[in-house]
Amino acid sequence: MAESGPTDFDLLWYLNKLSKKEFQSLKNHFGQECLEMELPRTSEPDLRKSKQDLVKLWTTFYEAQHIWNMMFSIFRKIRREDLCEKIKAR
Repeated sequence: MAESGPTDFDLLWYLNKLSKKEFQSLKNHFGQECLEMELPRTSEPDLRKSKQDLVKLWTTFYEAQHIWNMMFSIFRKIRREDLCEKIKAR
């Protein structure tokens, strides 16, 4: 398990940039990303949590690099290239 840290705030900033529809789409894509990256999936009830709760869960459950790789891929899928560019600039 990864420790929580600076990634928490950063990830929340990105999630707060999403509309409700985009956030729902991100959650819908999340399970598939876990499968593609061969990472364990969080449970379906976990995906019903708030953005803050998901950030805590994900940053505790996954290593930071895995989180950013998944977010980059999902942001591409939901056509948020602006957020992909921000991740690249990190």
